[in-house]
Amino acid sequence: MTFREAELVLFTADLAGYARATAHMPPLEVAELLEGWYRELDAVIGRRGGRVVKYMGDGCLATFPTDRCLAAAEAATQLLDHRSATGLEIRVGVRIHLGIVAEGEVEVGADRRYDVFGSAVNDLFRMGGAGSVLISEPVYHRLPEDQRGSWHKHHVPAVYAWAR
Repeated sequence: MTFREAELVLFTADLAGYARATAHMPPLEVAELLEGWYRELDAVIGRRGGRVVKYMGDGCLATFPTDRCLAAAEAATQLLDHRSATGLEIRVGVRIHLGIVAEGEVEVGADRRYDVFGSAVNDLFRMGGAGSVLISEPVYHRLPEDQRGSWHKHHVPAVYAWAR
């Protein structure tokens, strides 16, 4: 395993309402639905210079070079137009963050694949926002000023946890 530290745009997309919408579908239909979604993710992200790292259920984790923040945001807004061929009530949710990660090839047995690790990845998945597009403040500040008008600051309400 060889890793290096890198600053990357981190991107995750998933289908909000997927579990409920597919709960009573035959497994082969679910597989076809996901295969079509994966193909769309790969095409939209790839056309804008991104790389799908992995697919996980109804979602994916992808990366873009740091100079591609706008391209990542454009990919996200294009994915919002995704409509399931089955007519299911499913919305696309995308989160985009910028941070420093460890990237490299992970090798376990015969399986070898590229992956990214670090707190920036965790931060990406904690952004919330099912069925919407959210970008972190570092991504927002990397967007050209004339492209920021469509983005509005969202304040997450405080959450308190019981501590013993």
